Amino acid sequence: LEAVSLRINVPYRKCRVVKRLNKVVACYWPKSRDIAFCYYCIQLPLKNLEVLCIHELTHSFVASHGKKFYDKMAELGGKEAVDIDLNLWKPGKWPYLAL
Repeated sequence: LEAVSLRINVPYRKCRVVKRLNKVVACYWPKSRDIAFCYYCIQLPLKNLEVLCIHELTHSFVASHGKKFYDKMAELGGKEAVDIDLNLWKPGKWPYLAL
């Protein structure tokens, strides 16, 4: 997260790795700028983990997952990051995560 944050120039305050996040793998809290990742994330391929970091850092600009969110995510991480992110959330695309 630190390397991605520095690369795209989007700060965060604190990062935690936790056991469970109610069936999500990561969460961003805008008021505190804290990010938490479920420990299952360590199973992700590095590129997917980087995209997940970009996804969570994008929430510092846009809260919901709409067109504005993905436009900002493309600005921060490129179109490839958006494509990877959109495919990660399709059913069956997380076979290596046992949530």
